[in-house]
Amino acid sequence: MRKQDVIFAWLGSIISILFFIIVNFLTSPNYLWFIYPSFFLLLWPLSLQSFKYGNYKVHSVIVSTIIILFLLAINVFHSPEHPWILYVWYPIIWWPLLMFLEKKRTTVSLGIVASIVTIVYYSFLNIIISHGYPWAIYPIFAVFWWPMALYYTKKERLF
Repeated sequence: MRKQDVIFAWLGSIISILFFIIVNFLTSPNYLWFIYPSFFLLLWPLSLQSFKYGNYKVHSVIVSTIIILFLLAINVFHSPEHPWILYVWYPIIWWPLLMFLEKKRTTVSLGIVASIVTIVYYSFLNIIISHGYPWAIYPIFAVFWWPMALYYTKKERLF
């Protein structure tokens, strides 16, 4: 990766953000929609710069923190009566956690523990926040695939 790639990414993002700001204020100044594409346009050069220097773990911590804070701000400003950020932050936090666990992230035991913790977390949210319908059964099915997939990839015979 060349130095010009990162410079191009920053300049391209800034020019695109300025374009979105102009279009936003010309077409619909009452609603500031330019912040959503701008957020992701800023993640591109930040990610490119991190990858250039091989800072994968630091990148995962920084980007996941930025994403969680961005979603928290959206939750607080647009729908503070319902804390939907509690449903979203949990899977985002797993990215840096698994980056730091390195070799253990492919073990079946970590998959089982993580699946159980995830099931308990989403079941707790279901009971506390949205107890009208037992929706927690749906992610339970998907979460059980993680340890099963790890188990069967380590076996030489699948059947």
